[in-house]
Amino acid sequence: MARPRSFDADKALDAATALFWERGYDGAGLSDLLDVMGIQRGSLYKAWGSKKGLFLACLDRYDETHVAPGIAVLEGQGAAAGLSGADRIEAVFQSHDTRGCLLCNSAAGIAGTDAEIAAAVTSRLDHLTRAFATALRATGLDADAATVEAEKLMLQYMGMRVRHRAAP
Repeated sequence: MARPRSFDADKALDAATALFWERGYDGAGLSDLLDVMGIQRGSLYKAWGSKKGLFLACLDRYDETHVAPGIAVLEGQGAAAGLSGADRIEAVFQSHDTRGCLLCNSAAGIAGTDAEIAAAVTSRLDHLTRAFATALRATGLDADAATVEAEKLMLQYMGMRVRHRAAP
């Protein structure tokens, strides 16, 4: 019979996500991760397999807690249902964190050297780009023009997030 976990996996994952967001993949050492998560090395490996497995789980958590709400705004869901496409885009650009964006930070960092992480980051950034295109179509742009402009907005979004991190 397997021993039950002696830690709260959600709290540990939230703590790891915050550390990766603050320091990046390479800057978050294993001992630092274990400290903030309040777990032992064996628990990390049993739950997530490796530091990279933990990071991929943190990307999932970040996607759920930070990216998905922004996508919902861009797609006009929930409280954003009554907003114009332009207002939805502005709302996403107005929200920011001094840590930047974990996806943008990772795209500029570890994703350049790890194919699996690059694929995870790229798929999420592509989803965000498609959401920008949805908001742009609501402004009256046709699908092709919205796709082109969404790519430009995504580059601006990423640049702003990196800048917020560098100069809050």
